[in-house]
Amino acid sequence: MLDGSTVKDLSSIDPGEGGTVVRIDDRIKSQIAAMGVRVGCHLVLDNRQPFNGPVVVKVGNIVVSIGRKMAEGIEVAVER
Repeated sequence: MLDGSTVKDLSSIDPGEGGTVVRIDDRIKSQIAAMGVRVGCHLVLDNRQPFNGPVVVKVGNIVVSIGRKMAEGIEVAVER
């Protein structure tokens, strides 16, 4: 864990929060990597779609939509 941060799964962080990906569940690692999300990358949660819809994150200059269940398998060290 990074100093001054809290580890949360991506589906539970708040819009506008950002952090560094510290772990990705092995079952989704290749799918998520194809979206540009890898351990060590920085991302910011843009929004969460209603009705258990996907989360929308900014990774560098791109915006990706990740299913809620997949987002639960991504751990992020959230900056405080």
